[in-house]
Amino acid sequence: MKIVALLLVEMVSSDVMFNGLPWPDEDFLKVTMERDLHIQAMFVEHPVLWDLLHLVASVRPSLCYCSVLLRAVMAVAMTHWRNCQEKAAANSPKHLETTRRVLRIMSEGQLLPPPMTSTSEILELLTPFEVFCLLQDIWQYMRDNVPSPALFAPQKNGAAGGGQLWREFKPDNGDRKYLERLRMIMISNIETCGPVFQKFFSID
Repeated sequence: MKIVALLLVEMVSSDVMFNGLPWPDEDFLKVTMERDLHIQAMFVEHPVLWDLLHLVASVRPSLCYCSVLLRAVMAVAMTHWRNCQEKAAANSPKHLETTRRVLRIMSEGQLLPPPMTSTSEILELLTPFEVFCLLQDIWQYMRDNVPSPALFAPQKNGAAGGGQLWREFKPDNGDRKYLERLRMIMISNIETCGPVFQKFFSID
């Protein structure tokens, strides 16, 4: 599946510059803006690319090699939500669906730790700026935690099977700082986010 991932990147992003695994500082997005918009347009024009990305994500850790594609879609989404004038994110359905889609794929490929993996479930309940804040925190997490295949290993109990690898997220490895705004945003929207709050955070 690594070969499929690399071919997918080559097909969508012919520019070999900045095609590596690391996520840069947010300020660097100005440099890649044109390339990011091109990649986003490819996903709009060829929806089958989403299916291929899902396929790659299902065979860990292959999604790591598609880092540049994920970065591009995320970068365009962040720009949209930062500038969006709608009162609710739900009023921008196309961008909302794209954002949820890329987050689900990243979660399936185990690039995000829990409870960040469930972020896509609450986006429609938030304002555009709140969505931007959460994406910004996810970007910072990815910047500080390079999506490397070296992070994945066979499950000890062998449940993965078939050569499938697994990434172990430890509860106390410093990820909490990336989740604080998520917790505060959910609390500020407790009327709508309350029913799923316990899925994200312990209430003990």
